[in-house]
Amino acid sequence: MKKRHPLLFVNLLVLLLSVACNLGTQTRTISTSDGTASLKIEYRGEVFFNAEETAIDEISPGGHVKYKLNDNQLTAEPDDSGIVSYKLYFGERRMDLNDTAAKEFFKTAMNDIADHYQR
Repeated sequence: MKKRHPLLFVNLLVLLLSVACNLGTQTRTISTSDGTASLKIEYRGEVFFNAEETAIDEISPGGHVKYKLNDNQLTAEPDDSGIVSYKLYFGERRMDLNDTAAKEFFKTAMNDIADHYQR
């Protein structure tokens, strides 16, 4: 009788569990460029907007939204309690959400993110 290798079974089990944990959590990426401006939006998990679609109310656990317009970036991720936090960057410099330019960029980003999100 053939002796089976127990390590093979363990590796297959780990592979199956990792695949099962990622079921339903897909990453969608939208990229466009017109030669002068480039836009990239990446969604992972489910995203829920407020009624006005001016902010993200919820992102499923393990999910995120990454938005990049030229050199400016916005990242939205939920913390362990599900509260969405935002990080904004102009180039390499992190911006405060209370800054006027950051507020305008946030508004533009939320419009683009909501418009491109596939419900």
